[in-house]
Amino acid sequence: MKILKCEDNTCYLNVDGKDKKILEINKEDILNALEYIYNNDDAELEEYDKEKIKNEAEKIIYENLYNKLKDFKENKQTLKFEIDSLFKELEDKYNLN
Repeated sequence: MKILKCEDNTCYLNVDGKDKKILEINKEDILNALEYIYNNDDAELEEYDKEKIKNEAEKIIYENLYNKLKDFKENKQTLKFEIDSLFKELEDKYNLN
């Protein structure tokens, strides 16, 4: 699923299966996108192309959001490993297994 994209000079973030204009998103929408990326392997991000985006505010938001989501997606496996390791340590420490 394409999480971040630009179509017809407007940029969108996919929130709960629906495209939401990037100028209308809030922090919960970004958290939902991060959660989707974390839990799914089919998340796609349309690469930032300043020529496709006409609105200057959208350019700034899209570029920053793209870079952060891309970084999160690329480091997802490392994050999952670190979280799993931390929980394993806590389970062992408190005899929860």
